[in-house]
Amino acid sequence: GSPEIGYLIESALALFADHRSLATEGQLRDLLLASSLSPSIKQAANERLSEALNASLPPVDSAVAKGRELAAAAILRALDLEDVKTSRDYDRLLGKVKEAAVLAAPQGEVRRGGGTAEDVAYRHRPEDDALPTGILRVDEILGGGLQRGRLGHILALKGGGKSHAEVAFGCHALQSGLRVFMATGEMPEWEVRARADRNLTGFTKEYCYQNPKEVKGLTEEYHDRLSILDFSSRPINVHALESAIEREPELPHLILVDYPRLMSGSSSFAGDADKVTRADMRSVSIGLRRLAQQVGAPLLSPYHANREGARKVAQGQVLDKQDYAECYDVNRDADVIITLNQSVSQVRDGVGDIFIAENRGGSCRVKVTCEFDWARSQIRDWSEGGNHVGGEEEG
Repeated sequence: GSPEIGYLIESALALFADHRSLATEGQLRDLLLASSLSPSIKQAANERLSEALNASLPPVDSAVAKGRELAAAAILRALDLEDVKTSRDYDRLLGKVKEAAVLAAPQGEVRRGGGTAEDVAYRHRPEDDALPTGILRVDEILGGGLQRGRLGHILALKGGGKSHAEVAFGCHALQSGLRVFMATGEMPEWEVRARADRNLTGFTKEYCYQNPKEVKGLTEEYHDRLSILDFSSRPINVHALESAIEREPELPHLILVDYPRLMSGSSSFAGDADKVTRADMRSVSIGLRRLAQQVGAPLLSPYHANREGARKVAQGQVLDKQDYAECYDVNRDADVIITLNQSVSQVRDGVGDIFIAENRGGSCRVKVTCEFDWARSQIRDWSEGGNHVGGEEEG
């Protein structure tokens, strides 16, 4: 099958994967009936779907096993490939599949009581449960680092170091013995690993090229804990990202997504960044926040700043949470917003300012001067303390 066929099947599969815990056989049958759009599908697609289904949904009990069987039948009957000529056709079919899943799935879970002693301990877990960024002053402001299950944004001008910062935070997690999962639509997988090589070793690009065996020996253990999903040639949606993470042998401690505008929203098939609507952007943002909560790991994603932000940085000011170039209301979903700021003179000197524009877990509106070494994707704390912007700290 073509990449378009594969993407169509995997997208529909991911929607069902999110509802694989349907409780009763009656609900599963409702899902099957509601999803029946056509009686047949090509054999090649059937085989490919079966392989993906078996890899994605390991049986847990008889109810889930039955769910896998009926979900497979529903998808096979729902996707008549001959009807899919345009992205509009795709949206129509996928919309019906999604509606069926929503109708058949339990609508959330109501809980009562305070839970066990372990639940109480989790609610009051210490700050060392956070994941440090490696920048001492930033970690102090964030209450120990990036909080688990929270969504963080990195905001900067185009070419302002967003992807380098993601690599820097990811490499610090790797050096702490943690697992990192990165989905990249901005750079190919090999380039992400190349930046990780230079960060972890401190070597230049030229040295890494001339001494590959040395670099491999120094970085191999870290790369074994760095999983990279490359969607630079084919867009994915949040459901597909979630499915890929769930297939990992162990869940990651940190999730990096570079970057949300290149992902497919609920109504976009091609993943064309120029055609992504505000509703698509918000849909992706909400989905990423839910994913962070479900996995229990911090999730970081970068966003571009707008022209007003560029003007502010040129004048030595810092980017703030209203300076998003894309759908500005995605900032509502972020628990933490970190902005990267470098004026022309600061770029020349290799320094810049990190501004904590939002932090729902503690202090914010604090500026920290750092050394930015983008050749090695490294950020180092350059000041003894943060400089408060706009007067008092805000909680």
